[in-house]
Amino acid sequence: MKQGKNHYTPQEFARLFHIDKQTLIYYDNQGIFSPAFRSEKGYRYYEAAQILPFAELLSLRNLHISGAEMGVFNQHPSRGKLIELLSDKVMEQEEAIRAMQSNIESLKRKIRHLTESRSHPMEQVMLIPKPVRLMQRSPLFPAKTSFRDACQKSALLITEYAAHLFDKDLEIAVSPAVNTLAALCEPYAYHLLLISPHAPSREMENPLTLPAALYLTYIFPSPQFPLPSAVLSTIENTMQALSLSPDVPFLVTPRLDDEGRASCYRLEIPVTKKA
Repeated sequence: MKQGKNHYTPQEFARLFHIDKQTLIYYDNQGIFSPAFRSEKGYRYYEAAQILPFAELLSLRNLHISGAEMGVFNQHPSRGKLIELLSDKVMEQEEAIRAMQSNIESLKRKIRHLTESRSHPMEQVMLIPKPVRLMQRSPLFPAKTSFRDACQKSALLITEYAAHLFDKDLEIAVSPAVNTLAALCEPYAYHLLLISPHAPSREMENPLTLPAALYLTYIFPSPQFPLPSAVLSTIENTMQALSLSPDVPFLVTPRLDDEGRASCYRLEIPVTKKA
């Protein structure tokens, strides 16, 4: 010890707290914690009265308080300032925990989807270019309305549209009233779309045009409707692998058997290449 027992060199003061003296020098240079005085030759000395304040400062470091935050506090230390500093740190840590929990849930969801999608290989997903297609749209049908019931309620519209086409090349699809792929996994309201590559001979109500686009296409068997989460995972994995972004509208086209029941479904998603 130098200058009597109430004064400590950096090495002696550091030894009290089992830290390296370079930590003290760093804190001094950064304005976080400075010695009580310097000798005429420039040597640093700490006082016994600094032991408790420095111990409190180290306790803040153990609570992941940054050096800059410790320096601000040490300029004007007070109980109120310490409570404010610790309260801010609590809010910061709680936000970090929420973000971490969200990431964990996302990882679990991804693992679950990958596990479920083992029976749905990515090779079943196709990219098919489609030309411009012209459409008529039915009124909105509530969720869980069967495709057969929707067709029966739209019989007049279907007949009228088909009668005014140049030929009878008409396809009937479901257009889910959703904007995200995830929403396809829940019951959804939908429109019937009457799709043709040709314009009708006269103007019809609710005319729509599907522009030429590349469609990610997946055929899956009924009665998996709405979309199974495993199929969604396969589609999302394919899009990620190919750097594709989905667009709307999504199209779900049932393939009917001789009795008018859907034997399978074709899902079409317009996609674009990510920039």
